[in-house]
Amino acid sequence: MAGRAISIRCGNRLAGTQPPLSAMSALDTLDFLREGIYWTSLDGKLIHANRALVELNGYETLAELRAVVSDIANEWYVDADRRAQFMRALADAGQVRDFVSMVRRYRTGECIWVTEDARLVLDPLTGKPSHYEGSVRDITAIVRGQENERQFAKLVNQVPGGLFQLARHADGRYALVFASPGFHALLGYRRADDLGALLGAAVPIHPDDRDRYMRSLAVSAETLTDWGAEFRILRADGSERWLSLCATPERADGSIVWSGYCSDISERKANELEIRQLALFDPLTGLANRRHLINALAKSMERHRREGTWAGLICIDLDHFKQLNDTHGHGIGDQMLVEAGKRMTAITWVIDLVARVDGDEFVIVCEDLGAEWPAVRERLEAIVAKLQGALRQSVQIDKVDHLATGSMGVVAFDGSEGDPQEILRRGNAAMHAAKRRGRNTHVFFDPDTGRRGGRDYALLRDMLAAMDDGTLDFHLQPQVDRHGAVHGCEALMRWTHPDHGFVRPSEFFPMIENSPSMTLFTQGAVCRAMACLRDWKGHAVLGRLTFSLNITPHSLTQELAFAQLCDVVRANADIAGRLVLEITEHVLAQDKALVRHNMGVLRALGVQFSIDDFGTGFSSLAYLKNLTFDELKIDGSFITDMEASSSDRALVRTILAVAQTLDMRAIAERVETEEQRALLTAYGCTLMQGHLFRPAMVRSEFEAYAVDHPPPGERSPISASA
Repeated sequence: MAGRAISIRCGNRLAGTQPPLSAMSALDTLDFLREGIYWTSLDGKLIHANRALVELNGYETLAELRAVVSDIANEWYVDADRRAQFMRALADAGQVRDFVSMVRRYRTGECIWVTEDARLVLDPLTGKPSHYEGSVRDITAIVRGQENERQFAKLVNQVPGGLFQLARHADGRYALVFASPGFHALLGYRRADDLGALLGAAVPIHPDDRDRYMRSLAVSAETLTDWGAEFRILRADGSERWLSLCATPERADGSIVWSGYCSDISERKANELEIRQLALFDPLTGLANRRHLINALAKSMERHRREGTWAGLICIDLDHFKQLNDTHGHGIGDQMLVEAGKRMTAITWVIDLVARVDGDEFVIVCEDLGAEWPAVRERLEAIVAKLQGALRQSVQIDKVDHLATGSMGVVAFDGSEGDPQEILRRGNAAMHAAKRRGRNTHVFFDPDTGRRGGRDYALLRDMLAAMDDGTLDFHLQPQVDRHGAVHGCEALMRWTHPDHGFVRPSEFFPMIENSPSMTLFTQGAVCRAMACLRDWKGHAVLGRLTFSLNITPHSLTQELAFAQLCDVVRANADIAGRLVLEITEHVLAQDKALVRHNMGVLRALGVQFSIDDFGTGFSSLAYLKNLTFDELKIDGSFITDMEASSSDRALVRTILAVAQTLDMRAIAERVETEEQRALLTAYGCTLMQGHLFRPAMVRSEFEAYAVDHPPPGERSPISASA
């Protein structure tokens, strides 16, 4: 509250609830004044008020009034912004005069008009404002009755907004009886004739607000209670504004007449919208955030439970995003997230909500999928196919090419699941299962998915322990020439769990690849490879063999992993020339300049490189030439179908020609029949591996096999165990 400046000072001590004793007799005198007088702290706490101000607010004692005053801006002023305007004026000039506002009586909530005068009171010791004091006068009768035209005109010009009187006649027609200049200015019209039956007809009301606006007017007419509304208008110039309206109705000659005022609250609404954006939307992508998602899921569950229909949720984790972020920086990573969000939202006809919930994780909600489960599953499959198609297209950001594939977990829900968190848990469990399958795929949730997820976490823990105790070990598969002589081997991880038995590499390797332990795993594998080569050093047969080992792309793109790899190689420089590091074609989607540099560092130390599964991913002659591979491995899927597929035979011949042109060794994987060997030999392939020769064996068996099948001229009586 604020009011007219008065000459009686209450001092500068604000610690208590009463003014100084020296002012008490003067305060008693103020109780006989008709104007409301008060003292208020700068933060809005009521220090003292006379009887007139107490009664103005509907109370009998000061204690009753003080007990309810806590937030003047929102409790007293109808327009909450008016308090801030008052304080700014007070701070700028040190006083406020004829400050006209619509306020609410504290006790009844009735809207009345007041005019206020006030001044700041300074602390005599510091010279800084300590509180303010003033007076309040009720001018409701003047505003409503227009009894004093001159004073009314003066007051109208002080009102922050516009005054109006609206009448609804007995026949239902609306007429604007009075509109102040401020009212015309708010709406952008100059004459009352232009406004017509403006408020009643709701012509300039925003379409989205019109029904709510008219309902509030109808309720006020029916109950003769105060009419309040917040709505958007379309001004005469086509611009949009938010208005707040408050008016009191009364009957007059068979009509209902509302007397009230409007104020512009566009700035407040803009601030509220900004706060809502921060609370419910991701600032980077503009997509819904987790909080928004949870709210939307709760509403969706309630509706589908009521209607007996299904909706779907898809959790998406962008594949290899961490590598992109680590290699190229967060700026490129952020642009990738924005682009991925755009691609997801582009499928607007099937997707109702796209949210970014954490890092590179997105969640999509698909509503109204139907009531029959088979059709629901088909629709979700179709949506997933469209998402995968949209994401797998290469993205170029600042000369960086990246393939934005995603691992997707899909779950259908009908509202019976309990709460939104349960649906998200199911979607995440299915998403992690998709990542374990090799990524760029999707998995539908089923009740066993969560149990498998728990089992996988336990397996990861046990596997890390198995690396230390040696139970997770290499099996070696021979790489032979057309005559069956062994020239090298490929190390394949094998693990027999004490409880679960044999665990396939396709099960445990995705787990370790996606864990923070990948660097330790790679370092341990290279150390074991070097230890094996060191044991073979000097042997007439084994000492000439190459040792091939798969590493993940992050070993060449992450600083710590690469540094540790180099340390192991430097410590074994004398045998590094026999180590062949196999890398899948996915490395070609990374930072090519960084990969080329790091490969060059390792090649200078003697290490050889093989490109694995050639022909299935990012194949490019330019990449092969620039990255200087020593060896090319033909993907086994081409070899398997060679006998029946002429196109696969043509691909194999082409790949072999590429290897010969670039002076690279070529090795064919998964050779299983004599006919395959004959075809490969005819095409000029000199090295092969597969079950036709031998499957992967424990080290001692391989050593014996290699000694028994040496290249010509390398047979030796030295035993494998020497």
